[in-house]
Amino acid sequence: MKILVCVAWPYAAGPRHLGHAVATFIPADIVARYHRMKGDEVLMVGGSDMHGTPTMVLADQEGVTPRAVAERYNEAFADLENVQLPFSSPETPHTYQSYMMQIRPGWSLTRTALMQTLLEAGIPTRRGVMAIHQEPYYRQRVPGVYLPVTERATAETVLLPIYATMTESEQEYVIEHTRAALSASRV
Repeated sequence: MKILVCVAWPYAAGPRHLGHAVATFIPADIVARYHRMKGDEVLMVGGSDMHGTPTMVLADQEGVTPRAVAERYNEAFADLENVQLPFSSPETPHTYQSYMMQIRPGWSLTRTALMQTLLEAGIPTRRGVMAIHQEPYYRQRVPGVYLPVTERATAETVLLPIYATMTESEQEYVIEHTRAALSASRV
């Protein structure tokens, strides 16, 4: 039997606490493990709600915006040759629900290696562009699809943490570890 387990998303409006695990992740994990033990095919989908109403209300109260966090990232990484930062036109400003950077081709550091390095430092990241045709479900049902531009973007883009209640020290930690990994990369 095919089972889909959807994890309830905790809000990022405040400090992490045991309730996040008890009320969201652990029950979903128990259900998923139970069905896997029965031999069912299980897909467990999780995430977080970084831009929900409670988070944005708290950010407004504290005077923090995702754009301010993103602008700090832009300043911190502007001098690095091996990344392309997000484009934002003055006519249509970016909302920065996510902060995506692209690792330029030809450098020794891959997107996967950057993500692993940051994970080892306790920094969660995600793939920037997800080519749906490369996901197992679609590869099985629609084999042989080749989209080179999308596949290159998938291989080269990463999302850094960005959320309205992100503190300067949390962002500084992300910047420090990201810069160190990118600065060590060579052509």
